[in-house]
Amino acid sequence: MDHISNWNSYYNQIENRKAVISVDLGLEEIAPIKENPVLLKVIAAIKNPNEKGFAEAEEFNAIKGFELVLSSAIKNSGAKFAGTRMHNGSKSFYYYLSEKNSADELLKKKKDSSGEINFSWEISDDPEWEFYSDFLYPDYIKLQVTQNEKIFERLIGYGDKLTEARDVEHWLYFRNEEGRKEVIEEIDDERWDELEESYHDNSGEYPYGLYLKCYTAFSREIINEVSSRLVTLAQKNDGYYDGWETFVYKESENY
Repeated sequence: MDHISNWNSYYNQIENRKAVISVDLGLEEIAPIKENPVLLKVIAAIKNPNEKGFAEAEEFNAIKGFELVLSSAIKNSGAKFAGTRMHNGSKSFYYYLSEKNSADELLKKKKDSSGEINFSWEISDDPEWEFYSDFLYPDYIKLQVTQNEKIFERLIGYGDKLTEARDVEHWLYFRNEEGRKEVIEEIDDERWDELEESYHDNSGEYPYGLYLKCYTAFSREIINEVSSRLVTLAQKNDGYYDGWETFVYKESENY
């Protein structure tokens, strides 16, 4: 089953240590895939982890090379590459296979020829893709923060220092008018310069729109806080948060 890959990375805390998780968000549209009910976990040891438990540049590149060769070979058997995790002195790679023995021989051969990379593997049944949805896939707030970071990086790429106050626009959509009304009442005491309700016949299950705009101090912390609050409010009231937009503020010029 084909899908459009959408890889994103985010930080998480696991057993009081930071982890970097990368996941193909695009698989969420088609998961679980009944033809791929088996979870394969390949664990590559990091020989010389830094104080955070991550690989330094040279070893990071070696493990990345191992990942590319491994993934190419496993995906040729029809497997789906779901994600990776770097944490506490190892990097793990997660694949969904069609059957338990479909990767065994390949991994045994790779084990004999891997040289500098010491790795092991585990195979388990996961027909509902629970590991993907419960562990790899970020919760909605982490996902929003990840999306925010992409916007911040684009702004920085245009010369924006993320320090100047500016207008920021937000969009939310709801299944019903009652959910939208609840959110409006919840944020009524907050300072919004514009608040507009709309209805969209072509928006499927979420036709009730809410547009918010405010002039605000601007930083990663502020935007992450506001967007996370709107994500939570929308979810609680049968809706979803569709994101935010702003303009590039470059030194003394506005674009």
